[in-house]
Amino acid sequence: MIELFGLKSFQQILLLLFLLGFIFGVLFGIYLFIPDKFKYYSVIPALPAFYIISKGLYQNSTLFFTDLKSITTKS
Repeated sequence: MIELFGLKSFQQILLLLFLLGFIFGVLFGIYLFIPDKFKYYSVIPALPAFYIISKGLYQNSTLFFTDLKSITTKS
């Protein structure tokens, strides 16, 4: 487990997942707690962030699996 936190790709994946969850949480919280102020077109400014985060997750996932294979072959 300690080896995983040493991987740069794993650290980047955790950061991107946190940002993705934060954005979803804010939008869902606004939808639940202030439904009269929530408009569906307010999701549009978050779309570039969703694209960048998903692109980063895809790129880092391939690096992560390569690093994970190298860790498992070492031990």
